Amino acid sequence: MPSKNSVYTYENLTGWKRLRPLRLFRGMYHDVKRRLPYYPSDITDALTYRTVASIIRMYFVKYVPSTLYYYPKHIHLTRE
Repeated sequence: MPSKNSVYTYENLTGWKRLRPLRLFRGMYHDVKRRLPYYPSDITDALTYRTVASIIRMYFVKYVPSTLYYYPKHIHLTRE
């Protein structure tokens, strides 16, 4: 249960701020603000050799076939 002075409540607000629909993206703002100190460690923990290898693999899986399709003159795959 949120406390009386919680930033997530709309109680005791006056003017246009008491209208919840007019405070767009307020929940996303507070979520990012709350998680911001943890982002650097999340990124460094995620960059392991497995993820880097997966990124490189997905690059070649996605873009090499399109390169072969659009530039077939440079690659000779047929017998002569």
